[in-house]
Amino acid sequence: MTVAIVDTAVSSARTHIDQIWPNTCGGDADTDDGVLAWHATSVARIVSSIAPDARIEAHPVGTARLDGTIACSTDRTRAFAQAVNESADADVIVVTSSVGRSPELDAAVIAAQLRGATIVAARPQTSVSSASWLFDLPGVIGVQAVDASGVVPDQLAADDPDIDVSAQGVGMPVLGMRWMPGLRDGTSFAAPVVAGLIAANRADASCVLAAAAVGSAINPATASLLAPRAQSPADTAETN
Repeated sequence: MTVAIVDTAVSSARTHIDQIWPNTCGGDADTDDGVLAWHATSVARIVSSIAPDARIEAHPVGTARLDGTIACSTDRTRAFAQAVNESADADVIVVTSSVGRSPELDAAVIAAQLRGATIVAARPQTSVSSASWLFDLPGVIGVQAVDASGVVPDQLAADDPDIDVSAQGVGMPVLGMRWMPGLRDGTSFAAPVVAGLIAANRADASCVLAAAAVGSAINPATASLLAPRAQSPADTAETN
């Protein structure tokens, strides 16, 4: 199974990455600068911990800044669409970076789904308007973060009907900006849990039992998403 991570720059020195694509916004794609690469690197580590046999690809879109914003030398929504198009052959595409929607980006997402990709998107925690949220699109799995007991903390609460799955994203072990390990909260760390579970379970049905040990809390209404099956465009259209 191949999992494509659409985020910012990643550090191949800090986690295993099978392939790193060029940054579609320009700038670094593979760097050991903790400010630039801690977020995507942590996402990749979570996927790998749950689906250790998965092939991991990184598709950077933009350069992270110290204040948490993302810089892009071109139109970022267009660059995002390019990254999705480049990752369209992956089995699972996990989006952990917020972006404004456009007809071009929507078309890229739909094309990836028609080619068999399952797309998992973290609920944005930025000022990006609800109209721009990728998981408004049919078939895109929107992920909310919960703690180990299944409770959404106040700082992450959102009343959004397009949230499909809840997974642990509170107190997650990640690498910080100076590469010091620590615990952080966020939907960006819940989405790779879901992506890893889907990849692991489609490769081996028994993996879902082992994956449960990481403390993920999957919404029973969407638990069928994790069932091993041959995917088709019709399946994808019904995912949401």
